[in-house]
Amino acid sequence: REEMLCAEDQGHYFRVVADARDLNYTIFTTEGMPTDPASISDYNSHSTTRLTLGETVALLRKLPEVQAALASIKGGA
Repeated sequence: REEMLCAEDQGHYFRVVADARDLNYTIFTTEGMPTDPASISDYNSHSTTRLTLGETVALLRKLPEVQAALASIKGGA
């Protein structure tokens, strides 16, 4: 939940920025968090969009490594 507070929404995924915290826990003990972590639902396989098999295949086929492997199979046949 704490990571979701700091994550950047990139549309289809969340980018968790590098953890640059120090060991100063003042914000957690006396100042409090800007947003209550308990109010944010956990990010897991049940709270995200699940891909179908076809969507997974289409996504994998976009990868350069997969495209190269497919091209070598087609070219060698």
